[in-house]
Amino acid sequence: MIDPRPSLRTVLERLAADGLATADVVAESARVLAAAPRRTPWYLTALTAIGAWLAALFLLAALMLLLNLVSTGKPPFLGIGVALVVAATFQGRTARTLFFAQGALAVSLAGQLTVLIGVGDAVHGASGIEDRLWISGAALAQAVILHFLYTQPLHRLLASLLALLTLVVMFAERRWDAATPLILKSYAGALALALAALGGGAWTREDLRPVGRAVGGALVVALCVIMDQGSGHGGGLGWSGGALLPGLGDPLGIVVGAALILVLLRAAGGPASVRREPVALALAGALALTLLTDAGVLTSVLLCVLGLAADDDLAWVAGGITLPFVLGHYYYSLQVSLLAKSGALAASGAVLLVAAAYLARRPWAREEG
Repeated sequence: MIDPRPSLRTVLERLAADGLATADVVAESARVLAAAPRRTPWYLTALTAIGAWLAALFLLAALMLLLNLVSTGKPPFLGIGVALVVAATFQGRTARTLFFAQGALAVSLAGQLTVLIGVGDAVHGASGIEDRLWISGAALAQAVILHFLYTQPLHRLLASLLALLTLVVMFAERRWDAATPLILKSYAGALALALAALGGGAWTREDLRPVGRAVGGALVVALCVIMDQGSGHGGGLGWSGGALLPGLGDPLGIVVGAALILVLLRAAGGPASVRREPVALALAGALALTLLTDAGVLTSVLLCVLGLAADDDLAWVAGGITLPFVLGHYYYSLQVSLLAKSGALAASGAVLLVAAAYLARRPWAREEG
């Protein structure tokens, strides 16, 4: 009976049995396969991360309830958090079953959150520096330390994501004033540039890939906060009414657009690749998006490009999922009449049809397709 979905090893063995491949080729292929990194599918990674967050919140709630019942003074949150992180590190390194491996994720996240609660409790009212600065600094330091202690990519991803999201929360907790949108947009711009730096050769390193994913996730969350809270206070990602090139009035969009162009250049092989027609067209499209859209649209496109260039399914799926939402927000925030919005939609469709017709006639486009 023929296996409808044979493994690559089975195919090689059959080729060798039929005399179509030598034993050396089979042995070398087996060695390469054994050395290749085994990545978890993106949907399993996402589901596991969500499950770990939920389990950590339940564990943290149970821990708080227990401490309130048995403690007569101030609970030692910092010490308990450090103990949980140490236990999770040991459990993650020695776990041999899926149950204990997933349990280590929940314990780790609960410990990290408890450490941050302990830091906030320890410095509350004891310093002239705002408590959120201490908590943010502790979150970053904790993420750096745990990056070297943890060996599992998902542990590193969650530790980095927790630290970066803590900064978003700390910035968003400020009283919303004229400086808050600037702070959030500056942070989002720094994340975009960091994502571009990690989107080159560094992204292919398995130890830095979780950090890149965490930076991309934090960038999306930061933009969501800006769009949700800032739109009513002059700090959103809205259209500059009446401007011919509205992107020029959005510094954050310019930064994200520059990050997109850098990623395209690095993925294509450097500045010398601009002479090739596909690269020149891609750069022209990125420049047009920078001038005509906002940072939300550019971020989704950036994630898609990064995912395809770095062979990271989670990145391009995240970009593809967020793209319809940011396009809808962009369309809604246009400060023009409905007739003008309809004209913009029609013009966009016409441009896409012309581009598709042009690409259909190019030999390199047919080869890529």
